[in-house]
Amino acid sequence: LSRTASVWGECYRISAELLVALDAFEEHPHVYRRQSVVLASGFEAWAYVGQPPHIDRLPAVAGGDWRSRA
Repeated sequence: LSRTASVWGECYRISAELLVALDAFEEHPHVYRRQSVVLASGFEAWAYVGQPPHIDRLPAVAGGDWRSRA
């Protein structure tokens, strides 16, 4: 199953060592799965995507901008 969604976010250039640490922090691939996404600019970046059942009960963020959520 593939879904397309628009979300707001920030991009950072990080080292391979920090990526390993972020994978551990995000509990990749069990809670969040790191996957490649194509940005509006056409560049590719890594994003962590929540995995069921960890996110099944969470509400969707209207407009895709988690910072402006109520």
